[in-house]
Amino acid sequence: MTARHPRRWLILIVLCLSTLVLVLDNGVLNVAIPVLTEDLGASAIAVLGSAVLAFVLLRDKLSPVSPEATADEAVVVS
Repeated sequence: MTARHPRRWLILIVLCLSTLVLVLDNGVLNVAIPVLTEDLGASAIAVLGSAVLAFVLLRDKLSPVSPEATADEAVVVS
C-alpha cells in the first residue's frame, strides 16, 4: 500500500475551491455576454472568444501543477 499524503484533504479542498471559482467566473461571464456585446458593439463571436480566453488563462493560473512539471513534482491525492 502506498503512503498517503498527510495533507490530502487540504489539497482536495483547495482544488475544489479553485474549480468553484472557475465555474462561478464562467457563469458570470456568460450572463454578461449580451450586455458586453451591446455595449462594446462587438460581435457575439468576438465576445465569446474573449470569454473562452479569459477562462483558459484563469484556469492555467489556478492550476496547481505547471505544464512543465514532471511526474515527480506533481501532487497526487489518493
